[in-house]
Amino acid sequence: MRILRDPVSATAIAVGSTAAATTATTAVVAASGFGAAATGFSTLAIAGFGFSILSSIASANAAIATGDAEAAFFFAQAQAERVARARELRDAEKARERRLSRTRALLAAGGGDTTIGTGLALLVDQAGEAVTEEQRLRADSIQRESFLTARAGNARSAGRSQAGATLLRGVGSSLTGLARTPRRT
Repeated sequence: MRILRDPVSATAIAVGSTAAATTATTAVVAASGFGAAATGFSTLAIAGFGFSILSSIASANAAIATGDAEAAFFFAQAQAERVARARELRDAEKARERRLSRTRALLAAGGGDTTIGTGLALLVDQAGEAVTEEQRLRADSIQRESFLTARAGNARSAGRSQAGATLLRGVGSSLTGLARTPRRT
């Protein structure tokens, strides 16, 4: 377990296991003079307040970790999309070359000329169709990669937002619980 000290307010926050958190919170409360005598609350009530805050911090850290894990997953998928795109484009280029070579061979076998006229027009048309298909593959893949990268950023942001909301909700709940605790006079 660690005790983190806030340099501005000179307070301490215990961070660690749940079992040690109550003990650490009680020790911090007693050492800070914010105990039962100073506030009118029992040491148990103050320790419960501290434990509730620590629980909120742990929940916030879990939300951040979840967001980061989801982001890492989507970033990995985006990387896999880049690798797949390179493979698909390489395969499409090889297929285009094979198709054009086959067309040239068929034209040459039939006595056609591939440098002028119909033979040339056929090769140009086939090459144009193949390039259009490669451009479509590239654009679709880039769009999928962009979508995955955006989801990764959104997952990370959602984790951070949930962490902030969890902390605020936890502090509010802790303060409400402490306010409802009867004071000793």
